[in-house]
Amino acid sequence: MMSKLFFVSILFLMSVSAFSQEKSAEKPDTLTVTSSGDVKKTDTLVIQARLLEIPGAFNLNELYDYLYIFKYRVLRVEKGAYSDKEILVGHYNPLVRRSQIKNRKLKSIIKGTVKKFEAGGRHRLTLISLDDFGWNKAVEDNYEILDRTSVRYFAIITDDIKN
Repeated sequence: MMSKLFFVSILFLMSVSAFSQEKSAEKPDTLTVTSSGDVKKTDTLVIQARLLEIPGAFNLNELYDYLYIFKYRVLRVEKGAYSDKEILVGHYNPLVRRSQIKNRKLKSIIKGTVKKFEAGGRHRLTLISLDDFGWNKAVEDNYEILDRTSVRYFAIITDDIKN
């Protein structure tokens, strides 16, 4: 039942996104659901950014699926449009290396070379807005009280940038 609801939610988001998509010379940004129910992505926003801070403590329960919102300083936009100096990005279970994610559906989507999130770390991030992704589980967002209006993004790929 839950996977059918997830599938229907993704299809709805895809149709809304397609309807509201402006014409662009670039390939449109979408999520696609395969016949097996897996979600495939086309990048929406690719940036280079520096992790400004890690507010609060991570949840240590490995069985608990959640996003943890970080604040980044945008250093460079590689794909897409973003003009603010800072961006709020949700990372799935940030204590787990991207290569060791166990959730079957998310394992095929979330990738990256980051082994540990640390303030000051520089990352190349491939993002989709949290609303477009359709995340319906827990979100640890310590910025919500101060900033309710900024779009939160979901990190699909998080790679370390070596100096």
